[in-house]
Amino acid sequence: MLRVRHLSRLSFSASTKAPPAQSRIGALSRRLTMGAGAQTVHTSERLAKLRQLLAQEQVHAFVVPSEDQHSSEYLAGCDERRAFISGFNGSAGCAIITPKDAFLFTDGRYFLQAEQQLDSNWTLMKQGLPDVPTWQDFLSKKLGPSSRIGIDASLISAGSSSHTR
Repeated sequence: MLRVRHLSRLSFSASTKAPPAQSRIGALSRRLTMGAGAQTVHTSERLAKLRQLLAQEQVHAFVVPSEDQHSSEYLAGCDERRAFISGFNGSAGCAIITPKDAFLFTDGRYFLQAEQQLDSNWTLMKQGLPDVPTWQDFLSKKLGPSSRIGIDASLISAGSSSHTR
């Protein structure tokens, strides 16, 4: 059985405090207007820093969901963790970072946007297509039985994390 380790100290965001209302409105406006023409964010440095933390904590994979602590429909800029680490700002998706690879799971609404926004560090996992597992099944198959998975327990429910057996 895989062990899930709750590592809220490995959490990261572009900012540490909630932005004022004007910033949140600006973030929402950017999110609504981005998409097909969105630019790629280069994530090499961000991934390298996260991988250093993974090595220090002996974690084999880190899961970064789209949600915030309240499962809000619209996120504050400081809660856009998945967008920060991957460069993909669609509203649905889950990133998984391992010591050597990075994967983004999203559904058909966002395939084109993700292909345009993800840089070469990322593998797009197109959920809903044949032979594409859920992120939980992916971790179960990719990692060994004694592997450690880092999650932020305030973002991922116990029920979701328990599916990684």
